[in-house]
Amino acid sequence: MKIEILDKFRYAEYEEFLLSNEHSLFYHSTRYKDFLEDLLGCESRYLLAYENGKIVAALPLMIKDGPLGKVVNSLPYYGSNGGVISNNTIFTQALFNEYNRFIASSNVSSATVVENPLNLLGTPPAHNMKDQRIGQLTSIGGYKNHEEAIFKIIDGNRRNEIRRAQKHEVTVIEDNFQIDFIRSVHQNEMKKHNRKFKTDDFFSKIHKYFEPREDFKIFIAYRENRPVAGLLMFYFNKTAEYFTPVVLEQERIHQPMSLILYHALLDAMKHNFKWFNWGGTWLTQKGVYRFKKQMGSADYPYQYYTYIKKQGILDKSPEEILELYPDFYVFNFNKQVMTQ
Repeated sequence: MKIEILDKFRYAEYEEFLLSNEHSLFYHSTRYKDFLEDLLGCESRYLLAYENGKIVAALPLMIKDGPLGKVVNSLPYYGSNGGVISNNTIFTQALFNEYNRFIASSNVSSATVVENPLNLLGTPPAHNMKDQRIGQLTSIGGYKNHEEAIFKIIDGNRRNEIRRAQKHEVTVIEDNFQIDFIRSVHQNEMKKHNRKFKTDDFFSKIHKYFEPREDFKIFIAYRENRPVAGLLMFYFNKTAEYFTPVVLEQERIHQPMSLILYHALLDAMKHNFKWFNWGGTWLTQKGVYRFKKQMGSADYPYQYYTYIKKQGILDKSPEEILELYPDFYVFNFNKQVMTQ
């Protein structure tokens, strides 16, 4: 076995490997890799394990340099899942041995591996801190009558909301050029509630790196001939990714998002996706957890494995860390519990 670093000459080979493993996600793809490098101004180090001339495992890493040293994530940006893509614990361990050597020998302050909820790590990488999320995914594969299946999967309250939206003459279409509507509503709502929002750069680079209909879709709800809600979805391999939902505040009473989600689930089923990924949920997000549960999701708990190499970084405030390493996970601000 040998370990190589992914370069553009290996992209086709790497993508073929990803598609051979049904648990690989959009976050592992080369298009997302190039997107993050541009968006975050970071460098990458994707480790590939070869056996008999073929890729048998991969570990994607992104690296952000800064005044406190380097921060390594697999992967950064709103909790993007990384980890090892592998079906063999020997290959997984070989990649983690290389990862451990890299963070030990480099000017690294903090390194975090975010597990893939569909492909948990049997043996974790070096770490002295952990953080947990609940992955929530709805199984959508194998159904014949898609419309009937959705109404069986989702909770009764959600079914009623779909009917309410239809009663209020809400309609939903796919319009992959409505990115500016998604951007403006998302940013306005996040700013109103003093929450972190996706920047203009995020939205402007989507069409640069991703193909509409192939990599992403935008579903827009209309009422009275104007857009009132929208949803940005990403797609890769077997999984549809629920990414950025937006609703005009005054339109929530008409439940346009419930009708959008019905259309998004229906579309993913018809295109033979196996999972609808609602993303990771904090243990404290009871309302968010309940909403995803009502959409038929099952729980897939997973870990953030963090190795703090330079203990002094823990003395920095969350505000300082976020300013120095935006969009990278450095350590758990809320519960700095070191593992034994």
